[in-house]
Amino acid sequence: MNASFNKATAILITLLALSFIIFFHELGHFLTCQIFKVPTPTFSIGFGPALVKYKTNATTFQLALLPLGGYVSIAVDILNQKPYWQKMIITLAGIFNNVVLSFILFFIVFICNRRPLTSRIAAVAPNSPAEHAGLKKDDKIVMYNDHSIEQDIEPFTQFLQTAAGKEIILTVQRDNEVIHKTIKIEVQHFAGNQIGYAGFLFETNQKKQFSIAQSAKKTLLFMKTLILDFGGLFSPASKKNKAKIIGPVGIISITGKTFAQGWTTFLFWVALLSMQIGLFNLLPLPLLDGGQATQFTAQALIGRPLSAQETAIMNYALIMLCIILILATSKKKRAAH
Repeated sequence: MNASFNKATAILITLLALSFIIFFHELGHFLTCQIFKVPTPTFSIGFGPALVKYKTNATTFQLALLPLGGYVSIAVDILNQKPYWQKMIITLAGIFNNVVLSFILFFIVFICNRRPLTSRIAAVAPNSPAEHAGLKKDDKIVMYNDHSIEQDIEPFTQFLQTAAGKEIILTVQRDNEVIHKTIKIEVQHFAGNQIGYAGFLFETNQKKQFSIAQSAKKTLLFMKTLILDFGGLFSPASKKNKAKIIGPVGIISITGKTFAQGWTTFLFWVALLSMQIGLFNLLPLPLLDGGQATQFTAQALIGRPLSAQETAIMNYALIMLCIILILATSKKKRAAH
């Protein structure tokens, strides 16, 4: 398989994954409009001329030429007559669906990987920090720095992810001998975050399994971490946040890599994308759900619709506020370095 074919495949898979996420997002707007009896003339995945259409009495469903997003056209005059709480539910339903989709996909991944890990190394990647440190297959890690590893390996794996660029001391049991190894954790970028990479895999415990409840708990904890990380993007005071925004090329690259690594890794990445898209839509910017929700809230507070001039002023102010937050955060990070 040549490089150009790989790149083309990665682009195709990325477009399909994003189209699926966008469909689920727009489905939230569509279904809530149906509940509150707001007409939706068009439900489109993609923009531009329609490639495929299916028309019902009330809605035309279509797949458009440019798979760069999607939309549900809503009868604005009817929507504006609805109570504030109904407007907010319709507006935020897409974001809610993104969160639901992420939960479902993360849960599937965790439920399919229910066997807990042991502290015994199953494999060491070539030319990795683990190989450079002299770690070998079947080594059992019993301690890292001053922390003992007992039954639960998860605190150690979480520590590794946050230890990017650091040196740690591992106490290893090899056959009947106890040895100490110093390993420098490599820095890798994934989904805009810096994570630690050691270069070894742990064996799974074939006698135990996580319960469905434990898998759900792991899903919720992981999603909570994602939300806090996203919020840290706009917090100048946050020193732990190392997040970086990745562009289309980065998304295509990661999508191709995760697809090649297996379906659970790919589903994990799609869930991550869905969550990030949902959170991004919360921003109070024009054309985003957060911007629409802010406009409805302003109308509810003053008790009347905003004029075109007031809407333009509010949108300008919100854009400037976001720019100021980004600049302030960037300046703080540069000062910290």
